[in-house]
Amino acid sequence: MLTKTKIQRLKTPTKLERHLDSDSLYLEVTKTGSKIWRYRHKNYAGSWTMKALGTYPNTTLDQARTLRDELSSVVQYKSVTFELAASQWLDYKGYTSSKNKQLIERRIERYLLPTLGHITVSHIKPRDTLPILKQLESDGYLELAKRVQNITSQIFKYSVQNLYCEANPAQPLQGCTKQPRVRHMPGIIEQGAFARMLSTIDQASNLMPSVKLCLQIAPHVFLRSESIRLAHCDDVDLDRKLWTIPKDKMGREHVIPLTEPVIALLKLALKLSDGVRYCLMVSGRVSH
Repeated sequence: MLTKTKIQRLKTPTKLERHLDSDSLYLEVTKTGSKIWRYRHKNYAGSWTMKALGTYPNTTLDQARTLRDELSSVVQYKSVTFELAASQWLDYKGYTSSKNKQLIERRIERYLLPTLGHITVSHIKPRDTLPILKQLESDGYLELAKRVQNITSQIFKYSVQNLYCEANPAQPLQGCTKQPRVRHMPGIIEQGAFARMLSTIDQASNLMPSVKLCLQIAPHVFLRSESIRLAHCDDVDLDRKLWTIPKDKMGREHVIPLTEPVIALLKLALKLSDGVRYCLMVSGRVSH
């Protein structure tokens, strides 16, 4: 390692010399007597390069080491792999729906990681991602190709914001595959047909008890299926006729007023459940 005394004793060389301090920090001494601090590291392309950190004595030994450490942290960020960046992005997103998170995870693991997972984020180019999307398009999965492109772009956007790379190589690929034909799901809008559907659910004898209760409750509360399926016994207050949905990612708590038909169904569910956790996790047959 260099010291202030060692640096002062360095003589002007007949050709350029580099003296190692520590952790890839060098003091470069030229034929003219100039002393330049340089940090040796790999650039975005993976090639070794030297970064100037100032001249001595304007930049002291301690200052050069501090600059080296700061630059080293940035360089380490830029060695982050796509797999690590994707994992961090998923945590950052903070999905409140386990179903949605698992769906995104499966798409990343199945379509992106086999090709991009081991590559440093800053080294990935549009040409690395395009074949993935084009293969999905070729297989006829147009909507999936669009969604995978969006996921990839979000991961790179997160990487840019955390200094893992300088640009989002997936953004120019937006619209690179054919647009899927939009087909709206048919809805029951006729009163008689809706009544027949409810009657069919009530009379069904081959449904799992928990499924039947969820289907019977859903038309009354207009909640997402996950909120109904994963409702805890403690979430339901039959005395106050209220069903509390825990805070979502926006920090909002939802309180659902309960009507008598829903209360009757929930009482049945609580009676058939173990009463410990999920109130709609029941066994046996549901008939009434």
